[in-house]
Amino acid sequence: MKVFVLGIDGLEYELVEKFDLENLKQLEYGKVSIPKECFIIAPARGPRLRDTLQPYTPLVWSTLLTGKTPSQTNINKVNFIKWDNRLLQFLRENSGRIGLNRVKGKTKLLKALGFKRRYHNKDDFRVKTIFDFAKNPIDISVPCYSKDWKFKLKADKNDVRGFFEESLSDFKVMREETLRRVTESWDLFFSYTRHLDISGHLFFGRRIKMWENYALVDELAGQIKDRLRKGTLLLIVSDHGMNQLENTTLGKHGEYAYYSGNMSLGLKAPSITDFYEIIKEKLSSDQ
Repeated sequence: MKVFVLGIDGLEYELVEKFDLENLKQLEYGKVSIPKECFIIAPARGPRLRDTLQPYTPLVWSTLLTGKTPSQTNINKVNFIKWDNRLLQFLRENSGRIGLNRVKGKTKLLKALGFKRRYHNKDDFRVKTIFDFAKNPIDISVPCYSKDWKFKLKADKNDVRGFFEESLSDFKVMREETLRRVTESWDLFFSYTRHLDISGHLFFGRRIKMWENYALVDELAGQIKDRLRKGTLLLIVSDHGMNQLENTTLGKHGEYAYYSGNMSLGLKAPSITDFYEIIKEKLSSDQ
């Protein structure tokens, strides 16, 4: 069986219900629990976020890809970003023990000297991923896997308009490539967008703005569904939802994720770790 995974960062269950988005709901849908290992203490960007535990995007997606928690895959907040120099990467991974984590401005200095960093990708996994069970997979911007996946935007976060427009532009590029390539030959197709995560952080308390962006993604899900061959599993999954920050119109990561399938999966209170075996099983099925 062919499997199409549409990964949507920050897709919130309550908003899918509120906006009644049928393409995102599909036949079966619901909330997904996230292992506590995938949570980190949020950066101190003001008192509202300080010391709050939130799901961390790279850790959740790597868990979905492998069916294993971060301690089992040796992926963490430090080593998912890698220097192209082995000594620098060793020092980065051990910076807490030797006190380098207290040195300010070292990253900018090293970049100025010509050293480069990259994100964890398919070549770095020490365990099998869902892609290892596919004969002809396609990946588009899959976190921790695709070599061109984009974790951080170039725009300044304080430039709300520029930050949002860059996110929207990235979504449109992803949408165009996804719809162009979905008609190619493949057995596993995984396409990812972070746009609803960015929208949620910026506008979660502005319902019209959120509806506009959720409608864009819902439309994409419908376009994908229309192009899939009969009998293909369309699995829509997120890494977390969003909650509103108190006394603001901003959002923060919620504690559960979301999933939906265009066929019955028989899931009740699933964990993000469950989808690894489901995808593996469907890929080996002749149905």
